[in-house]
Amino acid sequence: MTILQLFFDICLFRRGPQDLPASTLFLVLVLVANALVGLVILAMESSLDRAILEFLTGTAMLVVFSWIVLSAASKGERMKQTVTALLGADTVISCMALPLLAWVSARQNVGLASFFLVGLMLWSVSVAAHVYRHALSSSYMYALALTILYFSLSFQVMAYFFPISR
Repeated sequence: MTILQLFFDICLFRRGPQDLPASTLFLVLVLVANALVGLVILAMESSLDRAILEFLTGTAMLVVFSWIVLSAASKGERMKQTVTALLGADTVISCMALPLLAWVSARQNVGLASFFLVGLMLWSVSVAAHVYRHALSSSYMYALALTILYFSLSFQVMAYFFPISR
């Protein structure tokens, strides 16, 4: 099984973070892949400097939130696999979003592209909840509530530090 297939399976709810190696090197490789895709997306709307700051801020929030949640549940040993799964799944879904974001940037039939982007965002929330459910050995509803909290906090922090200037 390829690494890409493993992350697709996580995105399709067939596998969880427990199926990934608890490897620092693997986490770093996935982080680099996520950074490449994330920076391309962020740089579509802002300068590279700002895109790097946004990426670093978003990644730091993901790591800190995951650490808090896992530590509170006494599951800190699952940190590498959890963050690797979240970043890998985000990379896969973000790759799917790239053509839609280009479509929106072209300003043609934005409504349809936006509809699909909302769908990808909802899928991303569902996948993150799936990962947290496995990482925490909890119910899906509890993990979904935590994920919605994370996304809400993340959007608020990003909007505060990186307001959209049009």
